[in-house]
Formats: sequence, structure tokens, C-alpha cells
Amino acid sequence: MEIYQRNINSIVRRIGEGRIVVEASLLDLDHSARVFLTFDIQERKVVEARAEMPKAPFGICRETLDQLPSLLGLVVERGVVRKVAERLGHERGCVHLVELVVHAIRLASAALVAESLGMDNRDFAKLSEEERLRLGRPYLRNTCYAYNEERLKEVLS
Repeated sequence: MEIYQRNINSIVRRIGEGRIVVEASLLDLDHSARVFLTFDIQERKVVEARAEMPKAPFGICRETLDQLPSLLGLVVERGVVRKVAERLGHERGCVHLVELVVHAIRLASAALVAESLGMDNRDFAKLSEEERLRLGRPYLRNTCYAYNEERLKEVLS
């Protein structure tokens, strides 16, 4: 028997030269929220952040949206998840907003790697596994099992 369901959806769009926008939405029985984060590709940083919360369990929940400007200038790098939690979470924030922004930033990170390499997902997918690992290594080192540095030393030597 299902008790609860939550859906998180996201999309990345290129918007002009040097920028991408990630739109991420969360929908469940109690919440409907959407964030829009715009990133400068070269600097890997948030240059615009906004959100909406059409449905929330309490009216006061929408006040947490006022924290979004604190993301401006945030660079997508190690430690970014902790910074998001510090800026949007805890006693003056919203755990769901943190979850949604973190999801958007993780997706942006993958898109920024591809954009930095000058190729889209289709081009990247055409490369051999070894080529993809070599190209992604500087950006994704130790972020997952595939990019585990000790494993990469063995695979790519």
C-alpha cells in the first residue's frame, strides 16, 4: 500500500551564449515548488535564483523563498551542498527547498562539465568509455564509483 509519493523533475536549457538555466520542480500531496537557477558557464556560478511555491502545508512556508537571493554568486564546486543547506535550510529555511536546489545544482554540475568540454550529451555519449572517463576526470574526480580516483588509476593506466 502506497503511503506517499514525491516527484522531482528537472530540465536544463541553454539561454544565450555562456548561460544555462536549470528548472527543477517538486510535487507531492502537500507541496508544489519550482526553482529556477541561472548559471554562468565559464565561472560555474549562480547568477540568478528564483522560486515559486504554489502549494505549501502552511502559508508561512512561502516566506522561505526570500532566502533564494543568498544563492547568487555560489560556485558549483566541492562543498556547494553544505553551502546551500546553510543558506536555505535549518530553522529559517525549508528542507524541501534545499532538496530541490541541491538537485538542480547537481544537474547543473553535469551540464556545466559538458558545456566546459564544448560538447553536448549526444557528442559525449559517442566517445569511448575511456575517453569519457579521461575528459570527466578533472571535474568529477571522486564524485562517484565510476570516477573513484583509485579505480581511474587502474582503468586509465
